[in-house]
Amino acid sequence: MVSSEDAFECPGHGGSGGTRRSACGRYDLLILRCWSRLSWSHLSMQYGAYGVRRHLCGSCTAAFIRCKIRAYAPGGLEWRSAVAFFAAIWDVRAMCRRGVRYANQAALTELVMTSLRCPWLVRCCPTKSKRERRADRVREPNPLPHAVIYRSDGASRGQGRLHDREAGWGSAVWSATLDGRGVGPPAAVCRGYLGDASNNVAEYSGLHECMDRAVRILDRTVVFEVDSMLLAMQMARRRPWACRSESLIGFHEVCIRLGEQLSRNNVDWLVRHVYREFNQTADALSNQAIDEQDTNGASAAW
Repeated sequence: MVSSEDAFECPGHGGSGGTRRSACGRYDLLILRCWSRLSWSHLSMQYGAYGVRRHLCGSCTAAFIRCKIRAYAPGGLEWRSAVAFFAAIWDVRAMCRRGVRYANQAALTELVMTSLRCPWLVRCCPTKSKRERRADRVREPNPLPHAVIYRSDGASRGQGRLHDREAGWGSAVWSATLDGRGVGPPAAVCRGYLGDASNNVAEYSGLHECMDRAVRILDRTVVFEVDSMLLAMQMARRRPWACRSESLIGFHEVCIRLGEQLSRNNVDWLVRHVYREFNQTADALSNQAIDEQDTNGASAAW
């Protein structure tokens, strides 16, 4: 069994004669972290997710896990020790949920013990690279059967340099299908060159062209997919974000009016966010609009 003295002892930092940090100070830091995540009752039920409990019960003291917290008066050393232990497990569980895997039981145990000895090292656990985290986060959009799918994108080269930018937008449409995924060649495309403009202006320009066509065609169900979270949230039907940028207000108001016109014509429409991995056609069109300005315009079916 690991005693509280063994579990929480660590070298002091600076000063003469100090071999350990204040126990109460360390425990308070862990308690604060523990209570900021979940209520105690929820935490005590879920600390063992993703196999953490199975790996730790044998190596770390099972007495800590089985201790009856309510038997100790809040603020007592035993109570603080137990809460600190659960907070350390919760930190390891959070890393496991983000996809970090450990080679063996000893590695997991050592990580928990490090969190107990040095709680100020909030991120002592290994993390993934930015690219790996994004790969885990990317999800294919939910299919919408019988919906006409519009996808738009904008590109701006030279972002951050005023009067030295080149921007373009691209839009594509897929006819309604049973699977509702919008795969394969698009039914029609359109692209345009903007000149000196920001990426957000280019995004709005592509969406405006899609909504303008939807108003002309009046399909029954229409979905506008964009890879700009800002654009998707500002055009959300419920609880939209406010648009306060002077360069975007005009575009936003026009798109809102087009949406209202669609609603008056009994068209069920939606603007939703998709990851750029599923918006490659519109992305390619927006870059072609900058590189091949002489051939910009709409296809015959647009």
